[in-house]
Amino acid sequence: MLNESSILKDKNYLMLGLFICIILIFQNFYFNELMAQNQELIHLNKEVLSSHKDLIENQLKYTEDVHYMRITAQNLEEQNNELMNKAERLNELFFVQMY
Repeated sequence: MLNESSILKDKNYLMLGLFICIILIFQNFYFNELMAQNQELIHLNKEVLSSHKDLIENQLKYTEDVHYMRITAQNLEEQNNELMNKAERLNELFFVQMY
């Protein structure tokens, strides 16, 4: 009877050890999967950040281009007004000399 109890106790310890090993194997597999997913998310995050950086740089370039175009348009408008004024004065001088 005592021997059977000892064998049963040994079997229980053996089953407990086996159960712990199985849990550790599954836990290791699960953590490896989580690490792989985490690395993939890090990679995707880097791509998104790179895309955002490109978008910001393009927006800054676009803003600079719009500013340059606005200044150029203002300068052209001023030059056009000056040319129109000169043309009107020349026309006035021409008509004054004709009559």
